[in-house]
Amino acid sequence: MQISMEEFRQRLARLEAPEAKFGDAEIERMHKIGIRLVKALRAVYGKGLDRLTLWDRISNGIMNAGTRSQGKGGDFLANLLEFVKADINIAVGNPLLLEVHEDIKAMTPEEKRFFIRTCMSSRRLLCLEARDDIESEKDDLAMIRKQIGKEFVARGPDNTIVGFDTYAELKNWRQNNE
Repeated sequence: MQISMEEFRQRLARLEAPEAKFGDAEIERMHKIGIRLVKALRAVYGKGLDRLTLWDRISNGIMNAGTRSQGKGGDFLANLLEFVKADINIAVGNPLLLEVHEDIKAMTPEEKRFFIRTCMSSRRLLCLEARDDIESEKDDLAMIRKQIGKEFVARGPDNTIVGFDTYAELKNWRQNNE
């Protein structure tokens, strides 16, 4: 197999595009993990921060964390949590964040670097799609509330829907089930 002089230099300098190693399915998987990451960041977003800047701060956090992480997945996630001032008590109890963390830990070093690059280059799209997913979920819950005739609903760990007449009942259920 012959390669060009430029390809040889890139390989020698380890500058060949890692994206070439990843197919469409892998790229899509990284994108979906990125969307879940953004949704998790929204859920653990610091209470002391202005909610009006949530999406901007998450987007900026992705760039900041990506730059600082040097391709290390754990550092990327830790820097992101720091940037959005995640409350540790909320973060450790967030199942979506734990799931994303497990996904990142399971990646190879090349996959981690590619995931971080994907998040950085697509950060606005990830925020857009995460927000769209969240709005769809809200609409679904509103429809369910109307169907079951309850003011408050929650989705259980097994994805069952539970309805409540008062916020106190919902709060009590969450304390015992989440």
